Amino acid sequence: MTGTVLMLTSCGSDGGTASTESTDSAAEPTADPYCTVAEELDVADFEDDVVTGADRHLTGDFEFALVDITGDGEDELLVRAVGNHISATQVFAAGEDGDELTRIDRNFYAGAASAGGFRAELHAASDGSGLLSSEGQSGTGQYTTEKWTVDGSEMVETGDGWDFRLDQKPDDLESLQAEIEWGSVGDVCVDGEQSDGTSDSSNGAPNPTRGSSASGPAPDRGSSPEPSDGEFALTGTVVEMTAGELMEGGRTPNGEPTSDIYVVLQLDSPTPVSAQQSGSPGQTRDETVSEISLATPYGSLSSINWDNYIGEQVTVDATADGLMFPSDTGLPLGMVRLTEGTVE
Repeated sequence: MTGTVLMLTSCGSDGGTASTESTDSAAEPTADPYCTVAEELDVADFEDDVVTGADRHLTGDFEFALVDITGDGEDELLVRAVGNHISATQVFAAGEDGDELTRIDRNFYAGAASAGGFRAELHAASDGSGLLSSEGQSGTGQYTTEKWTVDGSEMVETGDGWDFRLDQKPDDLESLQAEIEWGSVGDVCVDGEQSDGTSDSSNGAPNPTRGSSASGPAPDRGSSPEPSDGEFALTGTVVEMTAGELMEGGRTPNGEPTSDIYVVLQLDSPTPVSAQQSGSPGQTRDETVSEISLATPYGSLSSINWDNYIGEQVTVDATADGLMFPSDTGLPLGMVRLTEGTVE
């Protein structure tokens, strides 16, 4: 009697791939390729100039999601290397025989490099047709989104793209973007069995459906906690920024003096939030954000005196009712605003 053992051969970040290869071995159980990938991950395969350098680094922690990005009804494995400012995601896709997983050596980013600078977001296409990678500058509010999908052992652009200002996101892009729900290794590899979206009656462990994570606490990754019952704990550093810094030397949108001071909470890591949408009463919007607008030259909507916290790391407790995505062109452009909350 023989079985199949799946082994991962890894490589560096020089453009190669890593794949699981099957070999015969007597009386060995079949190894789950998802578990094998998780066990053999190397943070060096995710490192590049975007996620490392200056004050940026990868923490060594990983998060996982199962998402169909080819439209064939079969999930690909997404692995995110968590960064203190910017995280990097790579895709592990099955080959034609379905018995091996190939690491596609292409990073997709999410997070913020610096105040007023590079920003990136990653979403799944809601119709399963690919990944939506968005990159832009928070100062100018200009963003570009490209759709990517798997082609053999490569990620390729589909030709669908959008150029827009953050406060004027196209409706078709808004409806196509779906949040990726990240989980721990146990969400894709439960007791050695690949998750299939059903509950395992032998141990009671819930398995995730496509693009979602199993219930239960994930390990602490040094990031702000996930929303719980509509409550958010937002941890980061309170900083002052001028209008000129927000716009990176460019023209302010409404003629604001470049010396005007704004107070921003720079989160320790990208954090998913739900917030009210300005101009749409009763409507909430879900996004992963890296910064929170706390105060403008006209004051603080939350009535908190942020002057006492400049340069300090704080945790702000808020709810969806106390956060608002703007619909105007006021600075900081498109940044979610705190309207009510408390400082721990």
